Amino acid sequence: GAFMDCNSLTDIVFPDSLVSLGGSVFDCCSSLRSIHIGANLINIGYSKDTDFAFGAYNLEKITVSPLNKCYRVEKDILYNTYENFLMKVFNNSAQKDVVVPKWVAGVSLYSFDSTRIRNLIINQKDLPGIRAAQIENPIKVFCVPGSNVDEYFKSRNIKTAPVGENKLNKFLNEISDGNISK
Repeated sequence: GAFMDCNSLTDIVFPDSLVSLGGSVFDCCSSLRSIHIGANLINIGYSKDTDFAFGAYNLEKITVSPLNKCYRVEKDILYNTYENFLMKVFNNSAQKDVVVPKWVAGVSLYSFDSTRIRNLIINQKDLPGIRAAQIENPIKVFCVPGSNVDEYFKSRNIKTAPVGENKLNKFLNEISDGNISK
């Protein structure tokens, strides 16, 4: 929680020399707009159970050094590629479609906090962390019938549709088969 509740913090650049950050480092930093992760950062708390930027409602940009082997940003999503976890969906300026790649093994605590989602496509049969990800009211959820994702959204009275239900979804599903190079 090093910068917790620091409402004057707008941008932060972590140098390449930084190796580790504690969990909840940016909790409730309501003015935080951008974060840069340096080349040698290998640990952000314990990634699977860490809320990286809960309450950073205005976060627009996360960049990662191209030399970093543990973290990557793709399509406004920060991934821990070492543990295959989705860490944070950011750039909350507009509703978006989110496709969780098939290689993702779980989502971190509050990883979808403050994100407005139009379509959410999840093709995993089980996605650990889904209940704690803070996914708020997506318009449409495409998922594997009977999966923990399907059960979670149905328990919240949010309609789900099977992955591959239509041509657009089939295309989005094919995108989710891609791998981010480590």
